[in-house]
Amino acid sequence: MANNVGDEADKLMIEEALKTVKYDATLIKFFRVVMKTDGQRHPRMIKVVMPHDHNVREILRNKKKLLKSASTRGFTFVGDLQQQLLKELRDELERRKNNGQTNLTIKYKGGIPKIVANFCE
Repeated sequence: MANNVGDEADKLMIEEALKTVKYDATLIKFFRVVMKTDGQRHPRMIKVVMPHDHNVREILRNKKKLLKSASTRGFTFVGDLQQQLLKELRDELERRKNNGQTNLTIKYKGGIPKIVANFCE
């Protein structure tokens, strides 16, 4: 799994994040989601595969602990269900805009994305 220095650093970073959320699980695999490019402004995301769905749910339940830890600043855990919910919300936003509703945007309230009227414009 970890065959070079970058992979080993990623593994250590993932293990540190899992310790922060007080979770001790065996990683099945992990990999960078996008290819590295020159002049890249943002770090590439890492996808982590866990052994079972309940492992993922337990980690997501404790993800707020990451916000309190300085060592894992900039980390976030996003599950497949969260990604699907956001995709459905974006599709709904696009449908509503195509139907003539204007000044709509997606905002997070209490950590939950919602479509709201944007009064700033």
